[in-house]
Amino acid sequence: MSFFSWNDKFSMGVDVIDHDHRILVDLIDQLHEAFVNGNPDSTVTPVLDTLVDYTRFHFAREEDLMAKAGYPGLDQHKEVHRTLRRQVEDIQARVQNGTRMGNELLAFLQDWLYFHILEQDRAYSPYMSALFAQEPHPEPPQAGR
Repeated sequence: MSFFSWNDKFSMGVDVIDHDHRILVDLIDQLHEAFVNGNPDSTVTPVLDTLVDYTRFHFAREEDLMAKAGYPGLDQHKEVHRTLRRQVEDIQARVQNGTRMGNELLAFLQDWLYFHILEQDRAYSPYMSALFAQEPHPEPPQAGR
């Protein structure tokens, strides 16, 4: 059973962004699975490292697309990304130093992604839709577990 289930309310209507968001959801689900199955030590660090790396990649891509779309809230959105990146990197450092976070980690990630997609990202959706109505869609990267 998924910890964080994707559904249509999370869709931005931009395939490449929706694909990235689905990967982030999948990584959070992998962390949840590690805790449920009782093997967090062997799984959390590599999955969290992948989540941090993919978050950096996704935020850079999203910011690039927002700039191309002429999104007027880009600077504020970049600041939100910087704050989220610092929070996730802080969690990563705490886990690497042996702090067991379990439910705290999962709750933070779920709230972060839920709020970020439904509140923050929703604001740029019309700008992205207009951009992609004029351009061919870029191919999303292949996801792997």
